[in-house]
Amino acid sequence: MFSALLAGYVLVVAVNPETRNRITFAATVGGLIAILIYRICSVSYHVYADLEAGDTSAIERFKAENAELRGQIADRTNHQALADELTVQHERRKRLIRPPQHLRDDAVAAETEIEQWVNDTLEIMRRHGCNNQEIHHVESIMNPDLVGVFTQFTGKARAVAVRTQRIADIATRHAEIAERLALNARQ
Repeated sequence: MFSALLAGYVLVVAVNPETRNRITFAATVGGLIAILIYRICSVSYHVYADLEAGDTSAIERFKAENAELRGQIADRTNHQALADELTVQHERRKRLIRPPQHLRDDAVAAETEIEQWVNDTLEIMRRHGCNNQEIHHVESIMNPDLVGVFTQFTGKARAVAVRTQRIADIATRHAEIAERLALNARQ
């Protein structure tokens, strides 16, 4: 294969410069295609040879992935219900970021409503069996978490916006798990 490429290169050097560019391009593309075909055949052969020799690592990897998916199916968490309830909480936050006038005037009532929202969200997450990392991620907002994000909000509204983003991320993750489980259950 490489001798054919070398012969093609020698031929290119011998012809005029205008044709040389076209032939060089064609030879390069042809060489790359030849290498690609060689690699495809080589990889296919090696996979076949490994299976013939008794190397079942690919099969074992597939079995492990299958067992993981079966474990997720056995998981008692209703991921779609969790995602739906967290989405409702995500929508509820709009009222907290831009509260009605009576809550703007009453800081204590606004603070109470924010605390109630956080507690309701955490209760939903615990009821659906979220892990400690997810609960902690929503529960604790530290000052460094607020630096440089959601600059259009101030004070508690910024913390609510950060929590809302985290809730949306967790809801999306659980919705994707639910979708994957539903697809696997159909197969």
